[in-house]
Amino acid sequence: MERKGIDVSQYQGKIDWELVKYQGIQFAMLCSGIGCRKDNQLYQNGMGAVSNGIPIGIYHCGQAANADEAFREAEFCLKSIQSIPVCYPVAYDCSRLWHLGMDQEQINGVCFAFAMKVKLEGYFPSIFDFSHRWNQGLKMCSEHCCARWVADYQIEPPDIVQPYTIWQYSCTGRVAGVPKNVGLNLCYRDYTDFSIDVCELGNQE
Repeated sequence: MERKGIDVSQYQGKIDWELVKYQGIQFAMLCSGIGCRKDNQLYQNGMGAVSNGIPIGIYHCGQAANADEAFREAEFCLKSIQSIPVCYPVAYDCSRLWHLGMDQEQINGVCFAFAMKVKLEGYFPSIFDFSHRWNQGLKMCSEHCCARWVADYQIEPPDIVQPYTIWQYSCTGRVAGVPKNVGLNLCYRDYTDFSIDVCELGNQE
């Protein structure tokens, strides 16, 4: 099974979700915010997608310098999405953390704190980063019942030895109904099936 999806934030502006649905988009990952700042288009994107039959997940852009800050970011994210029907993963985008001078152990600790809070609240946790960083030692995932969302724009399939469930294969895609470039993704799990055990989500077929 392979599902086509997009990831969007306030950067994309006002989206025509009816037209997006017509393009064959089958899921959307919506930005909830950065750090403890909410994305201005979160609610509008959530309601627009769901009202047109597009299931949604969430990604939160991390700025945490330690596990305590990551936990607070998770709390902020979860509060922000309370009124939105989320069935795809709630992902932590840790790609920015590498620029803070953190080592792999620190980043794994930050990811763990965010993901475990998300899981305790009943959502599917996920971590987003580029394939070369997974290969460098980012380990937070299937061993902690957390799905991998990997970005790789150069190699098909992604250059990653670990299993993953979502692949972002472009950040400059074009989809009718979205005013600006958009992230394009493929998903290999039906997250709308709530019978799936969260601990199975790291296994790609």
